[in-house]
Amino acid sequence: MAYNAPFQPVGNTVSLQTSGTASTSQSRQVTIANFGVDYARPNIRVVNRGSADIWISITEATATIAIPTPGTTTAGTPQQCWVIVPGIVEVFTIPAGPTFWVSDISTGISQVYHIIMGEGS
Repeated sequence: MAYNAPFQPVGNTVSLQTSGTASTSQSRQVTIANFGVDYARPNIRVVNRGSADIWISITEATATIAIPTPGTTTAGTPQQCWVIVPGIVEVFTIPAGPTFWVSDISTGISQVYHIIMGEGS
């Protein structure tokens, strides 16, 4: 499917939960079997239905992330992660392969967010 086509979900939705401690980053392995599909699709859609920002990183190995500190150049800035604002839906291209790692951190509120694999943007 072309990347300029609307996002088409494929398989199951995977729900993850942040730790609830602002200084605690988590990293979890996700496989295509978690989505109930037989091969990896190029994109995932991330939905933050919580009440606080969530920072996530999608990598080919486990990672630790920190909440960025605005205006600083010390630990936490910059980060190779995306901020998912409450109520926003984002679509990202994921690393190739049947397994990837999702790392997350939030601002002290334990909250659930959802990811689904698919094609399109």
